[in-house]
Amino acid sequence: MSEKYVQSKSINLWTEAFGNPKDPSVILISGAASQGVSWSADFCKLLSDQGFYIIRFDPRDTGFSTHIDFTKSPYKMNDMADDVIEIMNSYGFEKSHILGSSMGGYIAQILSIDQPSRVQSLTLIMSTMDFTPQVYSLMGMSTAFLSLPGPKPEALEQLKKLFSGADLSNPEVWMDKSLKTVQIFNGDQAPFDEEEYRKTLKLAFDRMNPSVPIKTPHNHALASGFGPTQFAAQKIKCPALIIHGSNDPIIPVDHAHATAKAIEHSEKFIIEGMGHARPKIYDEVIADRLGDFWKSVKDD
Repeated sequence: MSEKYVQSKSINLWTEAFGNPKDPSVILISGAASQGVSWSADFCKLLSDQGFYIIRFDPRDTGFSTHIDFTKSPYKMNDMADDVIEIMNSYGFEKSHILGSSMGGYIAQILSIDQPSRVQSLTLIMSTMDFTPQVYSLMGMSTAFLSLPGPKPEALEQLKKLFSGADLSNPEVWMDKSLKTVQIFNGDQAPFDEEEYRKTLKLAFDRMNPSVPIKTPHNHALASGFGPTQFAAQKIKCPALIIHGSNDPIIPVDHAHATAKAIEHSEKFIIEGMGHARPKIYDEVIADRLGDFWKSVKDD
């Protein structure tokens, strides 16, 4: 594996590659406020062992990438999609498999619709073609008239706390809050290994920049507010794989069914019991399913 920084206009993006550069490329896009290391090195190796060149990266405002004063320089999800294109350009990828998790799926869909010539395939993990219920819920608006559900009440409250900012001055308080968040997002069916997540969160904490405002990592929520919150999924023409947990408390599984139905060339893979988190017990089954899917996609 090798690290390098990629420049996207005034933004510097930390990236890390796994595998053989001659293999087909895959870009992993993490969720809101999540660093590239949320895709563990072990998981990335599982994917590269299937014959793919894997790139994980810190999205702007996370980890080792550039942090931004959002009040002075607001940005949109489209700008974050442009960041991915610049990563592809820097590595010399004409076309890549794009995998987005949660809000990363928002960015992945923008790429699939606006930059179809650059997207070999699309994979959405615990994401949706319609974030309206989640946005309305965070804003305290009714979702009763919407066709898809918002987050479960307990998860919604924790989501609001997450986007309110995180005090980095006290590592123990930050760790306790983060562990509680992951446990709620994990749902009440999938096993929760506290030590596994404590190790992952410790890595994330150590990579945070203590000199920036504590709310900076949550600028992603502000960026998503520019919309759209709903995508014309029928415009997505590349092969697509929808992976979702049956017990997701943030983006309930109904979203996966609707998204797969809307995208013509799509496959659906529902993981029984999984919530809005990816504990390592699911790494092999997800990696195997991804490998099979990517290998089935023929270059046009």
